Amino acid sequence: MTAAALVACLALLIAPQPSALSNTWVHWQAWRPINTSVTSEPALVRFELPIAVYGSAQLDLADVRIIDDSGQEVPFAIDLAQQPQPSQVWNYAALSDVGFVPGSYTQAVADVGAGRVLHNTLRLDIAESESDFFEWVAIDASDDRETWRIVRERVPIYRFRSDGLEGRQTVTFPETSSRWLRVRILDGKQRFPIDGVTVSREVEARVEREPLAATVTLNPHSPERKSWWDADLGVAAVPVTSVAFEATQPAFHRPITVSVSDDGATWTEVAQGDIYRESGSEEVSVDVPEGRGRYWRVTVFNRNDAPIEGLRVRLLTTPRYVAFRQMPGHSYYMLYGNSRVTAPDYDFVLLTSRDQRDAAPVVHAGPQSDNTAYQSPEPWTERNAWVLWVALLAAVVIVGALAIRSMRTPPTSG
Repeated sequence: MTAAALVACLALLIAPQPSALSNTWVHWQAWRPINTSVTSEPALVRFELPIAVYGSAQLDLADVRIIDDSGQEVPFAIDLAQQPQPSQVWNYAALSDVGFVPGSYTQAVADVGAGRVLHNTLRLDIAESESDFFEWVAIDASDDRETWRIVRERVPIYRFRSDGLEGRQTVTFPETSSRWLRVRILDGKQRFPIDGVTVSREVEARVEREPLAATVTLNPHSPERKSWWDADLGVAAVPVTSVAFEATQPAFHRPITVSVSDDGATWTEVAQGDIYRESGSEEVSVDVPEGRGRYWRVTVFNRNDAPIEGLRVRLLTTPRYVAFRQMPGHSYYMLYGNSRVTAPDYDFVLLTSRDQRDAAPVVHAGPQSDNTAYQSPEPWTERNAWVLWVALLAAVVIVGALAIRSMRTPPTSG
């Protein structure tokens, strides 16, 4: 670390409370200095939103503000790190040659059409009567329906509704434009019911994710046939977008669920998936549609197998970046912790493109400090509701006493 960087870091650690907080911004509980570099002209910059902010800000971050050293509000944008969502259209494929080869496999040939359209994903429609199953699948491709090449040698599909798991009935394979795809269910004991096949092309995009600092530990009170892995992130409403696994065991397949809790007692399931390793192929992560919470539980369904050897579990998040325009000669602060405000609406979001904001140099937010000038934004009546209740009770008592007194006073004669 250079001497200049060290001085900048020390300055952040001992940063005094900005005087601007004593005026307009007294209703914000917390602030952080933003460590910007010296600039001679206006410049876009961005910084990663610290995880601890989620514990103090509103759930949708509506109370986050950027101000400069004069107390002026600075327009900004909060961007979730790029998560391209591939457009995926499923197309029906006509089935033929559906049959069973005893001792080998069930097969079906899917005709995806003569248009030479690229595809790399196949979804099996399995009879509803098959509520619980686990099978290995192979996918072959052909341009003439005579010569076949293996494009996916062995991949699991499953469904365990007895455990509340819809499972996986989708298979991916290297991109191909071949017209015919042959599906083989590698179970020679009995015919497997394939009701239909649809295909699509899914473009896999690199998603930015970062591991969260919390340790995920095995719960010693895990129920039979399951392993619970629990984590306390220490901060409320932390977003988790993926769970990653490492294991020393050479081969396994386990269904997974991910649950979240605000109190560590009541759990809500937010994701299902599976992890596997077999014959050189593996899948060792499960995506989580962004859940929010402090306590997290990953359930590994062992069923009748022993727990996976050497299993380690990590929680990951997709970072958010805050971008704004830095002006020469100014310092900047991030504020949050105001339950009464709504999200701001700035032209900045429209006047800058997402590509421009993503290309901005990264600066850093300093440690959190409490606003010593803080005043609650809650109305006096809400902050002191007990006073109103006491006044109401007193009024009831007085009215009751007057009513009793009037009942006891004899009427005067005319």
